[in-house]
Amino acid sequence: MARIVSAVRLARTCLAALALAACASSAAMVLPPPGQDPQAVRVFFATDRVDLGSPAAADRFAAVGGALTYGAVHVRMPDAHAVGAIEAPSFWDFGASEDPARHVMLHDPAEILTEAAFAAAVGDAASGGVLVVIHGFNKTFAEAAEYAAQIAYDLDFRGPVVAYSWPSAGDMMRYSDDVIAARATTAHLQQVLGQLAETAGLGRAHVIVHSLGIVPFLGAVDGLARQQAGAQPMLGQVVMMAPDMGFREFADHAPSLLALSAQASLYVSTGDRALAVSREFFHDEQRVGEVLAGSVAVIDGIDTIDAGPVDDSDLGHSYYHNNRAVLADVYQLIACGCGPDGRFGLRPVDTAAGRFWHFAH
Repeated sequence: MARIVSAVRLARTCLAALALAACASSAAMVLPPPGQDPQAVRVFFATDRVDLGSPAAADRFAAVGGALTYGAVHVRMPDAHAVGAIEAPSFWDFGASEDPARHVMLHDPAEILTEAAFAAAVGDAASGGVLVVIHGFNKTFAEAAEYAAQIAYDLDFRGPVVAYSWPSAGDMMRYSDDVIAARATTAHLQQVLGQLAETAGLGRAHVIVHSLGIVPFLGAVDGLARQQAGAQPMLGQVVMMAPDMGFREFADHAPSLLALSAQASLYVSTGDRALAVSREFFHDEQRVGEVLAGSVAVIDGIDTIDAGPVDDSDLGHSYYHNNRAVLADVYQLIACGCGPDGRFGLRPVDTAAGRFWHFAH
């Protein structure tokens, strides 16, 4: 009987401790108003996810496609943010709530804008150009906004940042659904990129695109190239990270990409295990973002950089946002527009197919 009483007391003590922790977490969750918070990054967005109307920004948009919606969210970066990190509660926090002092958090609600108001707001802030971030496979709307904020914050980008969020299912087991959704969003992305290029001015809309996001991006670029035949480049720096596309398809898009961008850079990796899985899905066709058996994508006019020597992530696929050396290189690229031979930390590698670059150890 005494043992039972002791067990009950222990359970009550644990529950009380958990309750206190929950109260502390709830108190910590109070976010300062975005306008009074130097850690808040305003992220404009364009998405063709279905708008669910939720007051919570993270739950506002579904994983299915619909009409284009424009708006903005504020993403708070933690006080002691580490470059390359998306700080979040860990498994060992036992369900504790997010803490704005320690974690990346979205302010509620999302701000919905008309297309005209979106263009005006981005244009008013675009003195330093615009940074457009296009996510890849397995990303929710909230993750798209958080990653865009983190990249812009770590790059110290002073102009507006725009997250384009296509309706990825946000589910590791639904790759085939994401492939379909990525192709279906192409026309909407073309509309948004054309609008941003016009708003920011020719050559001042910089693009960072990751993984499966390359599919709608290059499809949109083809469409814009047909509209703008013979015109000056619409886009500035185009940074393609770990692109999930086959060699032949990528090469077919290259002329349009080179015509529309001031400079195009392709980051690949020798250890990208996520793309190795994708390759199996596409009947063992090598993906452009992977270095396989010494084979590297080298195309005239596009700078190829192998991030393998510095990438130590679990899957070798997330260096676009979590690797300091890669972020530092992209910072130089956007800040000065210089080629690989003018950026610190890169070394040339000459092959029969042409020259590519890798990070010095």
